[in-house]
Amino acid sequence: MTNLSDADDCLAGYWGIQCDKNCTNRCEKCDKYNDLCLKCYDNFWGPHCNNDCDLGPNCEGASCDQMSGYCVGCKAGYWGSKCTNKCFVNSNCQGKICNQWDGSCVNCREGKWGHTCSQNCTKLCNMCDRMTGSCVQCKALFWGTKCESKCYGNCSRNVCAQNSGLCDSCIDGFSSIYCNESCSDKCKTCERISSNCKTCVEGLWGEQCENKCSKNCKTCSSEEACSVCKEGFYGNMQCNNTCPLNCLNRSCTIDGQCHSCREGFWGPHCQPCSNHCKDGCDNNFGVCTMGCKDDFFGEKCDSSCNPFCLVIENASTCARDDGKCLHGCVEGITGDSCTQLAG
Repeated sequence: MTNLSDADDCLAGYWGIQCDKNCTNRCEKCDKYNDLCLKCYDNFWGPHCNNDCDLGPNCEGASCDQMSGYCVGCKAGYWGSKCTNKCFVNSNCQGKICNQWDGSCVNCREGKWGHTCSQNCTKLCNMCDRMTGSCVQCKALFWGTKCESKCYGNCSRNVCAQNSGLCDSCIDGFSSIYCNESCSDKCKTCERISSNCKTCVEGLWGEQCENKCSKNCKTCSSEEACSVCKEGFYGNMQCNNTCPLNCLNRSCTIDGQCHSCREGFWGPHCQPCSNHCKDGCDNNFGVCTMGCKDDFFGEKCDSSCNPFCLVIENASTCARDDGKCLHGCVEGITGDSCTQLAG
């Protein structure tokens, strides 16, 4: 017997002030002060769990509602307390799932509404309320319960508030709640309500974009702080340096690294490919793409074959990947790379 104080709950399967009485054998947990069951084992229901669940093939789950014996959910396509009724569904009912108690579609596909999703939302409405048909999402450029009104011009993404038509945000160059006022011609974007400049057009800076950036600067936050240089220039402050000559299109980052190189050059600063490459090198890493000229080896063909490798006319004396001699060694020398004296 398990004795617990009056303030404590009983262990599962017991009830009573001293927790010395057994719950019914179908009850997993019962009330401490009477034998009413709080939780039945699967497949039973009722205040003492003395009723068997009548679960049909369309009921969802392993048990039924403890108070009513009804199915706790139905499989897709069925409804009712025992899930014996077929849903009134068609292709417009998403997932063919209907309400368990009235058979109506739970969700309609876009553009449909009604008990069976058979009614059309208004033409300019993407999604409407399933029960009333009132539009909850209009197509771009429209607003209102039936999407009968057009958004004010210059709304960003052509979208405005469903209930008022006011723009959520404006396209670049416009401000006000209706986005019908132009920003200053010096502003690229401006505050929606105050019209103060947020970002300036290229080459200007300041609260009202009244100041010019330095000569080679595209975007700046002051005359001394350039963030984007004009094409062909670099430098963290005023873009006073020209990009390296071997950068493709003379284009480089603000710290002088080339975006890409002209043919025959490689790396962030576009240094020349090795003279020993057969035909140019990889733009990023300097690896000779077509191999090495005779008597050189390595990824960048920057190593010479061992002079003790035996020379054959019109042929490289060593392998281009690892420098091993291809035709043997001169007299008195041995080894794959001709590095050892012959015994």
